[in-house]
Amino acid sequence: MFKRCITVYICVFAIFCGICARLAYIVTSPRYTAALTHNTISVEISQNRGTVFDCNGKKLTNNGYTYTALVTPYDINNEDIAPYLNDFQKEQLREGYPVAVTVDTSFNSDTLSVVRAYDRYSAIAAHIIGYTDAEGNGVCGVESGYNDILNGETISAAFYKDGNGSILHGIKPQIINNEPASGIMLTIDKKIQQIIEQVAEKELSLGAVVVIENGSGKIRGMCSVPAFSQKNIETALDDENSPFLNRALCSYSPGSVFKIVTAAAALESDVEFTFECTGSVKVGDRDFHCVSEHGNVDLCSALSQSCNCYFIKLALLLGADTVYSMAKNLGFLQEDKLCEGIVADEGGLTGLSVLNNSKGALSLFSFGQGDVEVTPVQIASMLQCITNGGKQYKPTLIEGITDNEGSITEAAKQMAPTFVLSESTANTLCEYLMSAVNNGTGKSAQTLSGDAGGKTATVQTGRYSDDGTELDNTWFAGFFANKKYSVVIFNESDEFSAKSCAPIFAQIANRICEMK
Repeated sequence: MFKRCITVYICVFAIFCGICARLAYIVTSPRYTAALTHNTISVEISQNRGTVFDCNGKKLTNNGYTYTALVTPYDINNEDIAPYLNDFQKEQLREGYPVAVTVDTSFNSDTLSVVRAYDRYSAIAAHIIGYTDAEGNGVCGVESGYNDILNGETISAAFYKDGNGSILHGIKPQIINNEPASGIMLTIDKKIQQIIEQVAEKELSLGAVVVIENGSGKIRGMCSVPAFSQKNIETALDDENSPFLNRALCSYSPGSVFKIVTAAAALESDVEFTFECTGSVKVGDRDFHCVSEHGNVDLCSALSQSCNCYFIKLALLLGADTVYSMAKNLGFLQEDKLCEGIVADEGGLTGLSVLNNSKGALSLFSFGQGDVEVTPVQIASMLQCITNGGKQYKPTLIEGITDNEGSITEAAKQMAPTFVLSESTANTLCEYLMSAVNNGTGKSAQTLSGDAGGKTATVQTGRYSDDGTELDNTWFAGFFANKKYSVVIFNESDEFSAKSCAPIFAQIANRICEMK
């Protein structure tokens, strides 16, 4: 008798296990999942979208949470959820349909299911990351360029129905597609990005900041001011300051930061001379002026004191082909594709034929005026070439594709560097640029570490404020931290702002050096 009981028990247990296994198969099998739609009604919760990571695996998106309560018609009188329901949701419940209701983090209910999903945006790197449309597809930036990789399936809740089509009471809905999609790792360092955004928002009305790592070409920070809120796109649509415009990718007249190009051409050609600056120089029938009489200057002091007259004479001595070729070799007049979805303008250079036929045009070209237009990214790329012994890497924003934990599954290909300058030319330029910070126009860019170098620029725009004052754009392009980073700051002046970018550079450099 005992043996029979044991045998019956084992048989019943085996049947029970078989039923459980079959149920598990039915629930998880794609073959049977499709049949759920006939016996369930689904409600969309949120878009399941892959995470964008910084270079250290820190989340730039999906680093917060939203909470959604799943409400059935039986819960229409639930006092906990009542404050969160809008009129449309109430009408849906009255008609017998379930709804997904966004609630806050403090929401608590013993009877309602609450699903936690990622809050996509956290007010960082908006111009780089971009945003999505109502259907969850990327509109610009990384969101657009890597849409196919980041775009996961919609997270939804499946409520079970009875034979009459009514929601079954007391049965929890099934959550579908709650696993994150693949992600993207950028070269951005989240800490650096936060620093430059904080400083730029405080110091610039319109402008941009780029931080590039010398020796790799990887952009560790890039921002544009004003920024926009990815959660409230509508508020930026009518803003006259164009917050959607990424000024780090746009081209502007560089002014005196372009003198670095002329100086590089001279050093590569072994041409250096001294010149007596009296405050102006006549080329043809046109007079060109400096801000003061610089006296006797050589290449180092001319760069340090930003002497227009010296660089005009230098360019005329070198010839148009030499200076123009150096500009092309350093990456100007070339479009920079930083990653999919983010491309910097190619800018513009005065035509070589014009430069060869007009000494006036070549004079303007020597100090970055005339038809010269460059992007902050191009200036940053030029600096990282100079600080890297003459080797120039293509600027980039992408490390690779990741899994949902941030581990790279497919690394981005990095192009080999181009040898643009001799090492001696690059080292000499670094010395001259450090002199510009220590003894010249860039004194307010001095950092706590005392190892910064760089170049200032003030550019006439032809635009005027209401009181008739001409508005000037300003630049500072410099390096610091034993040449580890280069930073470019561009300030597109409005009637309220014409400040120097040099002290802004110092703020950023000091805060980056203090990072832990």
